Amino acid sequence: MKVVFPALFLIFIIVQKTNSRRCSRADDGNGGGDGGGGGPPKYPLPECKTNGSGFMCCNDGVEDVVKDAIDDLKKQKAKQGEKFSNCNLQMMANKIQEMAEKKFNTTFETMVGISNFASKTRFFGNMVCKVKRGNRYVLAFATPKNTDATGDDEDDDDEPRPANFKRLHHTFTWRV
Repeated sequence: MKVVFPALFLIFIIVQKTNSRRCSRADDGNGGGDGGGGGPPKYPLPECKTNGSGFMCCNDGVEDVVKDAIDDLKKQKAKQGEKFSNCNLQMMANKIQEMAEKKFNTTFETMVGISNFASKTRFFGNMVCKVKRGNRYVLAFATPKNTDATGDDEDDDDEPRPANFKRLHHTFTWRV
């Protein structure tokens, strides 16, 4: 019994150290998070920053659209004599998407959640932003486009669409 207890204790310590090393190497260094080193977050583009909500935002205009859209919804409800309810997530997402597409002349995707969420997002240009507004979480990003090296469309359908950018899309993984 005298030998068993120290041996089990030693095994327990070794397992704990191995698990802590494994957890500190969890980030793969390809963006998102601080890489386990406590340094600044690694973002996919140099213009990306951490906004006031604590999330990545690569374009201040997208952040402004999110805030303006929610403010517009509140004003619309006030004009109707009603109180704005942030329970209608679809209405919020539609308004943000509509205003972003109008401002940037490109298609947008918008997600609104009742709690923080993670996503692996492909976006186009630098138009991506995640914002906490009130007690709702909003992610808005420009829809990635299929382009070749020259920026021309790969498919030749006659469907109208916004002008393509000359840059490729980027991928970013949100971690909660």
